[in-house]
Amino acid sequence: MKRMIAVLMLAMLSTLAHGQTRIAVASSFESTAEELAEAFFERTDERIVLVAGSSTNMARQVRQGTGFDAFISGDMEHARQVAEDGAGDPESLFVFSIGRLVLLADENPEGDVSDPETMLREESYRALAVPDDRESAYGRAAEQVLDKLFRSRFAVRDTVEATSAGQAFSFMRSGSVDLGFVPLSLVTQEGVDESRYWLIPQDMHDELRHAAIMLEDGSETAQRFLDFIRDDEAAHEIIRNAGYTLPDDDES
Repeated sequence: MKRMIAVLMLAMLSTLAHGQTRIAVASSFESTAEELAEAFFERTDERIVLVAGSSTNMARQVRQGTGFDAFISGDMEHARQVAEDGAGDPESLFVFSIGRLVLLADENPEGDVSDPETMLREESYRALAVPDDRESAYGRAAEQVLDKLFRSRFAVRDTVEATSAGQAFSFMRSGSVDLGFVPLSLVTQEGVDESRYWLIPQDMHDELRHAAIMLEDGSETAQRFLDFIRDDEAAHEIIRNAGYTLPDDDES
């Protein structure tokens, strides 16, 4: 009898898990996605479960068929790969925001802040966090900036590789590095003073386009969530407030 009850409970839990709408999301967009999911829930009473990681890792999991309904990527490349591999619907692929890269400096013990651009150009920092360019679009953008400033990224001293843009920001928060390339969205959401970062000119790196795609057999709830992100003005306001621009916004 107890064994039968246990089997029934496991079956019920499996059914509940299967009924969840799970969306893979790039870690650089995680906190904004959480805000969007909460706003979507208030509007529709439908819950979204977000699973975050680097775009490379999330795309790999998506292609392995790990039960996701949609994919929110930190770049167009990984979303397009998912479509080309047959795991996603190419007709549903769209760009919904443009990210910005910043160079963030830590406060010194006296509470003052050195100019981050000067710190980088003069190499007057202790350690520089750079997201892995194989895992993160922000890492590839950072490497392009270093190539332009130093002719070669490999000429830059004392770099610390982070697995994602989010981890680079965590390194900054922990004090393990005093300079780092991170998304503008993360410093905006943390309320970091503008004096602590250099907004990298957009012509120094490739455009940081965030893309979303529905996956094979994705739920109707996931489709409604992506529609919400793409079309709803309340969602657009959340995205803009987080430090992104929309594809149709005028460039500043």
